[in-house]
Amino acid sequence: MASIHRAAAWQVWIRCGWKLLTVFAPVFLATGAGLGVLILDLHGPAWLPWLGLVPAAGVAALAMRPEPRGAPPPSGADALLTLAIVLAALVWAWTLFGPGVLPIGDPVAVPQFARSLATGLPLTEAFPPGSSGHAYPPGYPLLFAPAEAVLQPDTALMLFKLVTVAVAALIPAAWGGLHRALFAPDRPAWQVAALAYVAFILLERQLGFLTPFAGKNAVEFALLLFPAVILATIRLAERPRLWPLAALPLGGLFVIHYSMLHLAAAFLAAYALLGRPWRWGPVLRMVGAGAIACGLLLLAAGEALHDPRAAAAPWTLGPALGLLARAVVASRPPLVIFHDAAFGLTPAYYRILVVAACGAVAVALGFSLRRPGLWRAAMIYGLALAASLAFGYGVVPARINLDFVRCFAWTLQAALFLVAMLALVEGWGRLAGSWRWAAPLAAAPVLAVALAIAWHDMRVERAAFRQATQPRAAIHQIAAALPQDRACMLIAHGQARPDVLVTIQDAPPWNYAEALSPCVFVGGSWVHAGWPGGRDLDGLPSAEALRRLPAGLPVYFVGPRAQLDAYAGALAGQGLGWAWRPAGQAAGSALWRAERPSGSYASNAM
Repeated sequence: MASIHRAAAWQVWIRCGWKLLTVFAPVFLATGAGLGVLILDLHGPAWLPWLGLVPAAGVAALAMRPEPRGAPPPSGADALLTLAIVLAALVWAWTLFGPGVLPIGDPVAVPQFARSLATGLPLTEAFPPGSSGHAYPPGYPLLFAPAEAVLQPDTALMLFKLVTVAVAALIPAAWGGLHRALFAPDRPAWQVAALAYVAFILLERQLGFLTPFAGKNAVEFALLLFPAVILATIRLAERPRLWPLAALPLGGLFVIHYSMLHLAAAFLAAYALLGRPWRWGPVLRMVGAGAIACGLLLLAAGEALHDPRAAAAPWTLGPALGLLARAVVASRPPLVIFHDAAFGLTPAYYRILVVAACGAVAVALGFSLRRPGLWRAAMIYGLALAASLAFGYGVVPARINLDFVRCFAWTLQAALFLVAMLALVEGWGRLAGSWRWAAPLAAAPVLAVALAIAWHDMRVERAAFRQATQPRAAIHQIAAALPQDRACMLIAHGQARPDVLVTIQDAPPWNYAEALSPCVFVGGSWVHAGWPGGRDLDGLPSAEALRRLPAGLPVYFVGPRAQLDAYAGALAGQGLGWAWRPAGQAAGSALWRAERPSGSYASNAM
């Protein structure tokens, strides 16, 4: 009897822990991000946005309530096998990214913006219109802001790297859980998780490249939360009195990244049409929750819609359809992110046609085997992917470009690979006699090729990451060399890229300076265009630009003595009268502090 009670207690703990990890935590984070950004707009003290976590816990608890048609939590053995698969994925991700911080660029934007939000200042006020920071979705930086507030800058960057690795490793498990909950409740969780990792890592292959190089970290974090938020939306829409609460996690997901509005619209529309017998009530409630979530997005980040880069091109249906048609039959379609890279990754030939073929296999087997979950899932993923492509190619004027569409559409492609494999496994289970052993032998060469390609791409990505990243020692030196209690101005030679509104410093480690201190590059950085005239003098600030700098802030020059002497010579005779004194070295670069004629370094803030 005692053993029975212990087994029952074990099952209860498994079920509670499973729901906390797969439903409560993601819905809590998404809801907290959305409510926190709304509260941040009130301009109260820095702790005020965290009041949004109180109602977020209530919404997450309601979303955990079971749905009769949903997949049950796994048994004890099933949960342990699933956990082992996820741990193996975490080891894979850490092996791929290895030591050091994330490469400079978009991957470091979230911690940098989190530093601004930790002071209670919205990004739309901390950065001018037209800059990356002004239009950046504030949800993820807001969730990371407490880490920036309490940790040393270099430690916070390493923590963000660990979080990024964990997000990359957990996305396949999250989407496998979404598939199991909606379409395959009778499947063991470990089996769905294992096939999801095969689909996302071995077959789809964009996950490893996307995280450190494409730099859409906020997109990836939103994609991790997306399955739980969608499940919460569907579950709450089933309840006539609770459905408005679905707007909170959904709106929070949109604030974490705006492109989730398009993914949610495509997925929920496809699910409403094909997921189950049509019922007006839940469908209308989902539409209502989505409308409220869009309203919350406008309240929280509506100013970002006025960003100059968000301007929509004139809508022309014919050319847009032509572009989409050519992409479908292209041997290397733009939908695949790493086709833009020159790292030497294995091409994904005819990706759209291959994905369509996988969907067709799943639909055919689903009908022949009388498994409606298979064909419904394939048609929903396929319809959502088609709608996303229509958004990205301008067939439907949705104010989103292809770059952001393909940064979330890869999950739909992987989902179609997943459902095709599940259909093949289901069909294999129905075979009898010698066919039951012949099928795995026929599939072995395909799996071997997939493993070889994945191993090659992993080695390429690993080498590229180690070349692009910086060791923590260099990052620590920069953080120690710059003031942490006040702002300062940095002068360094960099390469401007006006097409994407960014400037990259010549000394690679110093690109992290703005994420490690309150200092700002006069000539611009990855997230802002720079001070007026900040690059007028051969990539360095002109004398007029230096005169306009705030008088009370220290100014530092980053670079070798020869470069400083040449710059000082170019400024000579313009009445500036600045002198430069050594201020140490950091990350292989000399640091010089300016002495202005007035000698004033008052404490006025930037």
